[in-house]
Amino acid sequence: MGIRVHAVTVDCTDAESLARFWAEALGGQIRPTGNGYIAVEQVPGLDGWLLFQPVPEPRAGKNRLHLDLTA
Repeated sequence: MGIRVHAVTVDCTDAESLARFWAEALGGQIRPTGNGYIAVEQVPGLDGWLLFQPVPEPRAGKNRLHLDLTA
């Protein structure tokens, strides 16, 4: 059984604007997930999604990013 990256998830205060920027820059499609997250999918060369997760607090240090993995 292998592990694959399902999504690269970014915490941000304005998920919609950030998703729009990356979708345009990478040639992907935006898809709201219904829970406040915004997915950018169908990115050429990327198997998985970019997922933008809204958080209430601004970033205090380094950017917050994590991998969502599936087995």
